Amino acid sequence: MGVCALLWVGGGSALAAGHAGAGTALALAALGDLGIFVACRRLQPVAYRIDADALLIERRGAPARRFAGHVSGPRRLSLRVRLFGSGGLGGYLGVYGLGGGGRALAFVTDRSRAVVLTVGERQIAISPAEPIGGSGA
Repeated sequence: MGVCALLWVGGGSALAAGHAGAGTALALAALGDLGIFVACRRLQPVAYRIDADALLIERRGAPARRFAGHVSGPRRLSLRVRLFGSGGLGGYLGVYGLGGGGRALAFVTDRSRAVVLTVGERQIAISPAEPIGGSGA
């Protein structure tokens, strides 16, 4: 949010100084950053529930995500490289490479508590309040 505010103030200052192009570009960048922030905040995971045949991920302002299939794990593996998604804004959301190889779809708010579940054929990374599971590679 701080970057958004700085861009907004910078855009206003540039417009006031007669630099219409730069001011407009900074103001549009501020609005774009605000949109990304709002979207990531809505998608932020707030609770996880494991049923016998599914994983349910509750999100702050968006419908819950349900992944059907037998749930096994958890395994403690670190999230390594973000392949696609958010890198900390509203959580670590998207596709991440895993320590030890492979990749997972991540719905993580705290990387230090990340665990990986296998749901059907998918690898899903979550960060429960009290992670369990053995150490991974």
